[in-house]
Amino acid sequence: MGPVSGPEDSVPEDNGEPKPDAGQTPQPEASPDDDIRFFFDESLVGRPCTCEGGSQIEGTNYAGRVTYVGALTGRKFEQGDPPWRWLEMAGRSIDDRSGQGEQLVWCEESFVFLEDE
Repeated sequence: MGPVSGPEDSVPEDNGEPKPDAGQTPQPEASPDDDIRFFFDESLVGRPCTCEGGSQIEGTNYAGRVTYVGALTGRKFEQGDPPWRWLEMAGRSIDDRSGQGEQLVWCEESFVFLEDE
């Protein structure tokens, strides 16, 4: 995201709400719909896998597709009822040309394909 432009002398209004400390990201308030449960499954640790995913391309009506390869960390969470399940993977995009290397990504369970099965 680039710099925000506007009149140099304009200052955002103070709405009286507390401000986050420097370096902290404000956290959204939890709602009853945010029923998230975290787990650790040792049987998943180190299992090689591929994860298919994607999201909307910012500023468009299109979505991108990304494939990650790596290994599961064993961390997982589920949200809602019926549960929507996610697995954490340490891996990299097969299209990564940035040299960013391995990163931690959350993958929706039904899009994780275990290589050893």
